Amino acid sequence: GIYGDVKSNTDLAFDKLSKINPVLEGVDILKKYYSSIDEMVRDFKSHQIDFALIPTSNRGNLIAENQKMFECENASIIDTIDMKINYALGSRIKDYKLDKNTVFYSHRQSIKQCKEYIDSISGLSKECSSTSHAAKHVSLNYTDDNVVCISNHESIEFYNLYKVKDLDII
Repeated sequence: GIYGDVKSNTDLAFDKLSKINPVLEGVDILKKYYSSIDEMVRDFKSHQIDFALIPTSNRGNLIAENQKMFECENASIIDTIDMKINYALGSRIKDYKLDKNTVFYSHRQSIKQCKEYIDSISGLSKECSSTSHAAKHVSLNYTDDNVVCISNHESIEFYNLYKVKDLDII
């Protein structure tokens, strides 16, 4: 189980771990994506999934809601990975110009980390379950020119968005 969507930071971490961890190396693993930690815990407890990959901290701070996974019987950490995540703003509009009408879609943690930047533009923010879900949401649901996502570069490319601006928030 992967907490996040396709091309989420957790998905990218799994791809990286599967190349360097002997437990995962060469194992044919079917990925199942979750937008809720509660759903993932439920499936882990009922043995519908054998592995769960979740972010446990962000910038050194524990992510409290994700600690639920460690309350499961037989749950243990088999590996950890530190990743630098370079975010960017993605838009369906090629030469999008940010202004006070801009609506930023992203995961709540990324919105929190970019709050000062969003406030400097007087933009609005809307939460999504992950940064990759925000990219997917902007890609599939909007044709107007006032929405952007805060996401990793891989999600922006995967969902055929244009990169508006790099944001090194992590």
